[in-house]
Amino acid sequence: MSLTSSTILPPLYEGRVSRLAFQAPFYAFAMVGAMTRMALQIQVRRHLQLDDYFLLFACLCLTAGTIVGYINVDNLYFSEDLNLNPGEFVELLEAGVDVAGRIDAYERLYYTYPALL
Repeated sequence: MSLTSSTILPPLYEGRVSRLAFQAPFYAFAMVGAMTRMALQIQVRRHLQLDDYFLLFACLCLTAGTIVGYINVDNLYFSEDLNLNPGEFVELLEAGVDVAGRIDAYERLYYTYPALL
């Protein structure tokens, strides 16, 4: 398979779920559930308790983790493609793609994403 700049950027998504379609339903379901619980707590007890503040902090962490994951999924697909098709590495270099920079960006964010979730 010969690669050109149009097939490299954006990354190869053939056969993959789009990042928005994958992350948005799970994020929305979690946020609706958490906010519904907090609204019921306020309605029933008229104030928030300690566990509600932990839930609010968890929602903030989930939001940050979702943003980091959304940003990093392009580099994840890129690294996965290089692992599955190592012969394309030379073609990517010849096409002027910053392979080392994309792999480095993925590896730097790789350890941040699970910690937030």
